[in-house]
Amino acid sequence: MGFNLMMLFCLVIFPSVLSWNPNWKHPPPRAPVPTKPTPRAWKFHVIALENLNKTIASTFCPITGCANTISLTFDIRDTCQGKCINDFYNAMSSPIYVCFVYEQTRSDCRDPNYGGCPHWGCKYHSTWPRWGGENPSRLNSVDWHTKVTYSIPDPWNDRWRTGVVGYVYRHNERDTAFDGKTKILIFRALAKFTP
Repeated sequence: MGFNLMMLFCLVIFPSVLSWNPNWKHPPPRAPVPTKPTPRAWKFHVIALENLNKTIASTFCPITGCANTISLTFDIRDTCQGKCINDFYNAMSSPIYVCFVYEQTRSDCRDPNYGGCPHWGCKYHSTWPRWGGENPSRLNSVDWHTKVTYSIPDPWNDRWRTGVVGYVYRHNERDTAFDGKTKILIFRALAKFTP
């Protein structure tokens, strides 16, 4: 009786013993299943250099290439750490504008400390096109507070592959004589395309 109980116990724990086949062989290895390659495309990034290099906006060019204008939308509050920009900043009364050294044609406008905007005679893009700056402006307000869209008309240009540094300005913020500014970097890199 003890042997039968022991066998029953073993069969309960190891049921595969009943189906054991002395002629059993391992199945042949399977060939790897071919997978579709993941498409890659140019992805544009806006990096806030004064906020721990945080990515504040990104968008893909179509897989077919960067042949048309692309737009990047971001909140200017994300361009710096903490509360450097008032949550209730009003772009209707104080325009936001952006400057890049690469756009400047005058030698006195190429100071990288100002992103190419040491004075009003330099090229800049404003949320108020009638206030001044390039026309048409590449910078548009989304909500008339802190969200803006910057359009890149030449995304195929190699300057975007190496990266372009610029400054986002807030005109007469806090009623001071100086406009507040934060530094951004815009670049493109190949990435796995996710629609």
